[in-house]
Amino acid sequence: MTAPDRAAAPALELLERPSAEVAPLVERHWAELTAPDTPLERFGAIFGVPVQPPSPDQGVQCTA
Repeated sequence: MTAPDRAAAPALELLERPSAEVAPLVERHWAELTAPDTPLERFGAIFGVPVQPPSPDQGVQCTA
C-alpha cells in the first residue's frame, strides 16, 4: 500500500505489522505519541518506520 501523505505513510505501514508488536510500543510511548509537539520523525524512530523528508512545496510551518 502506498500513501502520498507524508504523515499517513508511516502509520499505514504499522497496519501491516502484528498488533502484538505495535501495541506495546504505543502503550510505552503513549504520552509522547499524543503530544502535539512530537515530530513525525520521532514517530518513525519509535516504531522503526521510514519517514519521508518534507517536500520543498510543503514550506515551513510558522507558529505565531
